[in-house]
Parts: sequence; C-alpha cells; structure tokens
Amino acid sequence: MAVLLAAPVVGCGPGSARVEWRMETGDVVATSPALASDGTVYFGSDDFHVHAVGPDGNRRWAFQTDGPVRSSPAVGPNGHIYAASSDGALYAISPEGEELWQYDAGASIESSPAVSGEGNVYFGCNGGILHAVSPDGRSLWRDRLDGSIVAAVALSADGTLLVGTRGGIFHAISADGRERWRFGSGGEIRTSAALGANGEIYFGADLGEAGRFVALNPDGSLQWSLDLDEPVYGSPVVGADGTVYFGADDRLLYAVDVRGDVRWTFDARAPIRSAPAIGADGSLFFGAWDGTLWRVDPQGEGRTIFRRDWEFESSPAIGDNGLLFIGNGDYMAYALRVRTTLADTPWPKFRRNNAGTSRADP
Repeated sequence: MAVLLAAPVVGCGPGSARVEWRMETGDVVATSPALASDGTVYFGSDDFHVHAVGPDGNRRWAFQTDGPVRSSPAVGPNGHIYAASSDGALYAISPEGEELWQYDAGASIESSPAVSGEGNVYFGCNGGILHAVSPDGRSLWRDRLDGSIVAAVALSADGTLLVGTRGGIFHAISADGRERWRFGSGGEIRTSAALGANGEIYFGADLGEAGRFVALNPDGSLQWSLDLDEPVYGSPVVGADGTVYFGADDRLLYAVDVRGDVRWTFDARAPIRSAPAIGADGSLFFGAWDGTLWRVDPQGEGRTIFRRDWEFESSPAIGDNGLLFIGNGDYMAYALRVRTTLADTPWPKFRRNNAGTSRADP
C-alpha cells in the first residue's frame, strides 16, 4: 500500500531529501521506474508484479506476472507499458492496468525493453536471443547472440541496436536484424550502453577479478578504455559537456572526460550498481549497495540525502515535478523531493529518458 507522509521525513543530516511518499510491495524493488506523461510511475518488483503509482503516491494498479520482475518497464509512444518478467514473457499493459498482449521469449528476461519511435520493442533474454517485437505483439525477428543478454538495448539516432552480452561481445545490429559490427570487451557485459552527442558508445564490463570501461566510436572501433580493480555493473550516463559518469564495485563514482582522462572520483564507501541520474542543476543522484542515496555535485563533492538498511540496485528517475523516484531492497519504492528536474544532456539517466525507451533523439 502507499504511505502518504504529511510531515517531512528525511534521510540523515543537513541536505537530506524529504520523502513525499513510499509504496510498499511484497519483495525487492531492483528496477528503475518509468514515468508516463501524466506523472504515473511504473516499476517492477520481485513480488511478481508491475506496479503503477499516481504522482500523489496513490496506488493505481498492480499487474501480476508469473515471475519476479527484474526488467525495468518502458512507456511506448502509444502510452502502453512494456514490462518483462523472469517468467519469460514480455507484457504490453494498458494505462488502466489491463493486459493487451504477451510475447513468449522462451527464457527468463532481465534485459529492460527499448522502444523505437515506431513503437517496436527490443530486448534480450537469458537464452541469448535478441528479440524484435511489433507494437501489436508479433515477432519481427530473432537473433541468437554469443551469450545471455541482461543489459538493455540502446537505440542510436539511426535506429541501430547496441547491446552487449555476458559472452563479452558488444553488438551493433540494424533495425532489420543484420549485424553491422561486433567488439570483444574481454569480459561479461551486464551494463546498458550510454550514447554521446556524436554517437560515441560507453559501457562497462566484468573481467572476473577486475573491470573495464570502454568507449567506442560509432563504427565500433575503440576510442579508449579504462582498466579498474573491480567489475563494472553500474550503467553509465553522459553529461552536457560529454563527461561520462559511472559507478563500479570498487565503491567509486567516476567522472571521465571525452579523451578518457579521469576528472575525479567520489568514494561512496560501497559498491555502486545504480546508474546515476543527472539533475538540471548538474547534481548526480545514485544509490549505493549499503543503502545510501547520494547527491554529488559537478566537482565531485557529495552528501547523503537518504539512507535505508538495504541495497539500492534501482537507478533513479527525476520527474518534471522535482521528485526523484527509486526502488530499494527494503520492498519499497520512494518519491523524494530533490528540487531539480532531469538534465537535458545526451544521456542523463539509465535508458536515457523517463519513459525508459533507451532511444537517442534523431
């Protein structure tokens, strides 16, 4: 149920964010929220449901699947909600919470769906198949890649699908399913790519005992890479000046310029698997594995704005109303007052925009 808070509830200490509402589910909320144009918040939970919450914190509906929902929902151009589950199905849900159709992927789905401007839906599954599905639920094509796909597809401005696999290969695939190029990262790719203003491609990899962060040119050639002491599971974002931000299991948030030089790092004191969201004021918001929600300024100075006892795996969204939405391992989704909106940058958050379409603007 939703818990509306009449009095301020904050994290800990000066600068903490006020909690406007919290919504309880039946299990962990690891997904990133998607926002509809009317302010409705959609998120998945390990309780086998996709939840819809109004901007006032009132529950609108809960849609049941047959498995945990670790794939973050997306809102298509028609207003339909696309959500996938570990039960192997992609669901199309109406804004009223009714099932429109379901598509059987044949394997558990953790990859979050991407949605093209035409309404086609693209996602991968743990069986290593990349799927393209029409707005009415028909299979357009399927392509078997070299390993399980848990990352979300990123869509370039020309419609190219960009995604890595746990087999360690990053793929560029045309909208009709033909491979354009591939790049070997040297490790498992679990992060979703972020795209720069000129089509640069950024993602992280898990090398087992270490990590690697990679920047590619649009043609798949290597621009630069950084080798780290721990794996990279946090998806990157891109700022207005081209700076790339990402977190890693070494507890650091990195700010890296377009040449691959590290501008600064911020020690969050716990692994970071939440992609940052960039506010219009330049602040970076992200959660850490110890339950701390951080706000870090463009110079790399940070403060705690909220604290829970369980991990943040969810990546935040920031609405036009100045609220930040995020899920936590304590079975809750939260709306916190941060008094900024989402920045207008090439890729300011996980899957780029609040609808979660993972699509670069043409």
